[in-house]
Amino acid sequence: MKNDTDLMVEIAILYFIEKKTEQEIADQLYFSRSKISRLIKKAIATGIVNISINYPTTRLKEMELKIKNFFQLKDVIVIQGKTNTQSDSLNELCKLAGTYIDDLIDDNMTIGVSWGKTIYKIARNLNPKRPKNINVVQITGVTGESRYDASNIIRTIAKKYHGEFKALPLPLYLDDIVAINSLKNHTLVKEVLEEGSRCEILLTGVGSFDLTSNSVWQSTMSENEKSDFLQKGAKATFLSHLLDGNGKLVSAEYDKHLVSISLDDIRHVPNVVCVASGANKSDALLAVLKSKLVNTLIIDDVLASKLLEMI
Repeated sequence: MKNDTDLMVEIAILYFIEKKTEQEIADQLYFSRSKISRLIKKAIATGIVNISINYPTTRLKEMELKIKNFFQLKDVIVIQGKTNTQSDSLNELCKLAGTYIDDLIDDNMTIGVSWGKTIYKIARNLNPKRPKNINVVQITGVTGESRYDASNIIRTIAKKYHGEFKALPLPLYLDDIVAINSLKNHTLVKEVLEEGSRCEILLTGVGSFDLTSNSVWQSTMSENEKSDFLQKGAKATFLSHLLDGNGKLVSAEYDKHLVSISLDDIRHVPNVVCVASGANKSDALLAVLKSKLVNTLIIDDVLASKLLEMI
């Protein structure tokens, strides 16, 4: 005799997959219709059956076209958020970005990957249709924020595609300029940075730069340095390079201490995909777009609206 769990599974298959009515199932299994109804409800309550509603993602074509034409971008996606919270909006955006990235990726490609919560969520939402022979490269040093660090993200992406990955085993920032130059010339490090500079797709987010920012890597600066960078017009961090409101590098000296592919390297990447969410990223995103470092943009409607107000 079947136990309740086995019976609930059988009834759930008949009801939800084979689309039989409660009465048809009752007749087939020789139970009352009320018992079938009770077991269906119990299957849902106990988690044997999970019901989810997938709201269709709405793209805002008019916004997309305006942003694409103004900044002369290759592609722009603007989605209409279905919730009032930035966290939920970001989750929805990263699901769409995961699908978009999967369509871009082909066999024998090299994918450059930065770090952060957005890129981490995109990696988690990638659902490849098939394995692909790709190489996923870490293009910035380690931040110390292990969950969202590039060294963790590249492994996630490579595993999903059954591909290879190349890690960059250095901190993002080093005080000693002699040491950093020496390390960058080390065979392993040099190979990874050169491979990253030749990637076909670069996946990144964008960071705002202000005194309230609490990114782990900002611990590399003193408060006086932060204030100095702000006075010089710092608005954005892009792969940790500091950019002012016009998209220009804020401090060439600070930049020398970073373990990352250069701005010139980024400009030579065929497809730099930037994903961002929320009105608080508007100043930073505008700076990055002015820099001409990005050619594909995936953002939500809140950020798109704010961006359009600023141009």
